[in-house]
Amino acid sequence: MEAKLAFLGHALMENRSGLIVNPCLTPADGQAERTAALDMIKPLANRPSGVTLGADKGYDARVFVNELRSMNVRPHVAQNNNGRRLAIDRRTTRHPGYPVSQRIRKRIEEAFCWMKTVAGERKTKFRGVDRVAWSFAFAAAAYNLIRLPKLIGENPRSDAKSSRAATSRLRRRRSGDRRRARITPQTIKSTKAKRFSAAC
Repeated sequence: MEAKLAFLGHALMENRSGLIVNPCLTPADGQAERTAALDMIKPLANRPSGVTLGADKGYDARVFVNELRSMNVRPHVAQNNNGRRLAIDRRTTRHPGYPVSQRIRKRIEEAFCWMKTVAGERKTKFRGVDRVAWSFAFAAAAYNLIRLPKLIGENPRSDAKSSRAATSRLRRRRSGDRRRARITPQTIKSTKAKRFSAAC
């Protein structure tokens, strides 16, 4: 039986952290991507400091860009230079934040790749918009949990390795082999702190 595209998953990512802020799922049709993007950015729009939205060439449509501007959102959309009028002009591309948004926006593909391969969203086992949407949101939350240790700057594997080494030194000390391991109260204290941070 031929597989047909039935659902589209959409995600709104925060540029600085790379975390998914708002995942949503819609039935697949021609306008679903732009409509979902407007719905996801609406709660975050109209802030005094301003909000930018980076997107690919598929979002370079005059109606979409004008709708973003009416919500006080700066559209950092890639220009579609395929022989048509551009909705993004020099007043957007002249700012130094535009190329930065275009470079960072590609990070959303890492999230989609992880959700398709690791989380199994390439071919879902569920039927119906509600169940598939729940599965997609759960996969996005799992991706955020995977990404959090990278943001904190700690490597859980290295912390676990150092705590295992400290534990083996304590065992050697208890067994009487003090020539190979010298344990002080400061190292025991730091070992407990590393275990605590690794467990977090």
